[in-house]
Amino acid sequence: MIAIGDSPVRLEALKRGIVDATVVLIPHVIIARNGGFKVLGHAGNYLELSTPGLGVTDQLLKDKRDQVKRTVRAVVKAILFMRKNKEQSVHAAMNWLALDRDVAEKSYDMALDSFSEDGSPTLKGLQNSVTLEKQRAGIKEEIPLTKVFDFSALQEVHSELKR
Repeated sequence: MIAIGDSPVRLEALKRGIVDATVVLIPHVIIARNGGFKVLGHAGNYLELSTPGLGVTDQLLKDKRDQVKRTVRAVVKAILFMRKNKEQSVHAAMNWLALDRDVAEKSYDMALDSFSEDGSPTLKGLQNSVTLEKQRAGIKEEIPLTKVFDFSALQEVHSELKR
């Protein structure tokens, strides 16, 4: 295994025969499939993680909580919008990512399963993410999820949006 860059670079390496297989993210997996490459698997079918997500320092959460909540609110509203408005989401992907309609629609369909109904990660995804990071860092002791994750701002946003 070699590290050669982000998804566009990895896909180009695959096209040029520099690598035999690679991991690419949406929409590059769709572009690869449309280009005749076989998709061997979807990581989400094998491992549940807490990504994508937002991260901030404890200090920022304390000192600029309103700013953090505004960001969280924007992300949650975007997820809710995306889940309910396929056509507008596909159009945004076409414009923002310069995708053709086919790739944008297939990317939307594939990505939809990656986002929870309300922007909240699952407990299993959180635990898997911590376990992988512990293994990568060589940490043996247990790390409580509450030491890594603070969902108070997300919970407050959910409460406010329900009003």
